[in-house]
Amino acid sequence: MVYSIFQMNPPIPLNNTTIDHLKLKLLDSPNLNKPSIDDLIAGGILIIFSIFGILLHFIEIITMFKSVKNVIGFRFILVLSAFDLCLLLIFGIFPGWIILSKRPGFLTEWSSILHAWSDACWFSMCYMNVVIAITRFACVVFPLHFRRLRRQTTCWLICLGAVGLATLQSWLMNTANWFVVLWYQTDVYGMTCDWTAYAESGTRTLYLTLNLSFVAAYLLIYISTAATIFFKRNVII
Repeated sequence: MVYSIFQMNPPIPLNNTTIDHLKLKLLDSPNLNKPSIDDLIAGGILIIFSIFGILLHFIEIITMFKSVKNVIGFRFILVLSAFDLCLLLIFGIFPGWIILSKRPGFLTEWSSILHAWSDACWFSMCYMNVVIAITRFACVVFPLHFRRLRRQTTCWLICLGAVGLATLQSWLMNTANWFVVLWYQTDVYGMTCDWTAYAESGTRTLYLTLNLSFVAAYLLIYISTAATIFFKRNVII
């Protein structure tokens, strides 16, 4: 899935009338069932790469599941992999099917439920990455406290908290009056919306702030972990 600002006609406000107009326009298209070569390449690559990623994740999940009782870190990575599968489905399989079938249906305009689900999966993945980074930091800096995570219940509760926070965040965002929803449009092979409203409403700033915060958290935690390991090695030497 391509996330970029496309060169388009003047922005069209997102409302029910516009969405209905887009549906009718798509249904009336004479080339509705005739994907072009570009469509076949774009849609085919999306689906092939997504299926390949899903298969690899299934192998990873099955392998980790066998050792989840003994390896603490696998429990968190297992949950992360589950959301990676959802994201491959949302941002790979769905768009590829839309491009190839030319019958996008409810996926084209990204209904509020589907958009909220995609946001929830994305933020769950981000929060789980932060959780994994923190557990690795704890393993290095506080090894005795890290052993308390031997209980699987504790790990699953931590994962549930991260996913619950992501779901709540997604729900609050998608139900806000000012929030601008993106939807997938086949002729640009990517997400689109009223970009003016997207910028002026604060939606773009919100996404940018959240994603930069996650990146900053990853960097801070992993740099701290690496610095701690380096310091301990120097002390031992």
